[in-house]
Amino acid sequence: MIKNKYTETDLVRVSLGSAVSLGLTKSWILTKSSTAYLLTHHENRCLGTCSFCSQGRASKSQNNMLSRIIWPLFKLDIVSDRISKAEINHNIKRICIQAMNYPEAFKNSLDIIRKIKVKSNLPISLSFQPINTSQIKKLVEIIDRISIPIDATNEDIFERTKGRLIGGPYEWKKQINLLIKATKIFGKGKVTTHFIVGLGESDSEIIKMIEWADNLGIFPSLFAFTPIKGTPLENLEQPPLPRYRVIQLAHSLITRNKMKIKNMEFDSIGRLHSFGISKAGLKKIISSGEPFRTHGCPYCDRPYYNERVVGPFYNYPKLPTEEDINLIEEQIGNYLVTGVTN
Repeated sequence: MIKNKYTETDLVRVSLGSAVSLGLTKSWILTKSSTAYLLTHHENRCLGTCSFCSQGRASKSQNNMLSRIIWPLFKLDIVSDRISKAEINHNIKRICIQAMNYPEAFKNSLDIIRKIKVKSNLPISLSFQPINTSQIKKLVEIIDRISIPIDATNEDIFERTKGRLIGGPYEWKKQINLLIKATKIFGKGKVTTHFIVGLGESDSEIIKMIEWADNLGIFPSLFAFTPIKGTPLENLEQPPLPRYRVIQLAHSLITRNKMKIKNMEFDSIGRLHSFGISKAGLKKIISSGEPFRTHGCPYCDRPYYNERVVGPFYNYPKLPTEEDINLIEEQIGNYLVTGVTN
């Protein structure tokens, strides 16, 4: 039991998978993570009202959850020791810190990062909601990469799910501008954002945003919307797997193969029905399995963020099997030809 005598920066939440990988607790996991995923600790809810998030002000979910994952609380000095040991043994290759939004979030994030860096030389990513350029300039001095989540792929969805229409502190244009400024400060290839598939966007809308980010040197990380009990969107269904596979494949074609959306074809409601490349070329890319893995910062694997332990997997933490790939290929083919989503 962790006593109340500790300050917020003496404590940190660790994703269950990372806690197992670091030997902080015992549980069954499919694969040990190459990244240590941490979450800042705060007694109250996040200031954000993101309707899909278990940490948001409007959520009635457990406060030790983020998406489907349990994040148990540990003493930071113990976590730092375990990270240092895992670094020596080459078991952990990156640290990813998720920061909640609360008045002391920036100061606390800096404090936590500095404490970790005393014991570890691993590169650190921070997912954060900066409020000004000054904060970004301070962060570039002590972390390797920054992520500024957009989540929604158009302004209307943004305002309805995390913006001013639901009392949120975030503004679409400000978030976009901060992302662009972060890229100028950190450099291309050092900034990440998040897009959530399944909030009501069309295929063309999210693929356009993927290309927009890639053109600026921002890496767009994909998530599947995940309904969490106690959140305002708990009754919204996850996107069908075939549709998510198509978006993953489009993401890979743009970010890895540098294909352009102008070569793709969409119907009148923005549903993708052609990637604009040969069947043989498409099959080769699908068969690699790479488009369907978790992608974010280097060594990102994030198991179980969007899925139950028993599956099915939206983002694979490791390469999918041959059986998985055969099913993926069939799902993509059916979706492109008929729009079938099951």
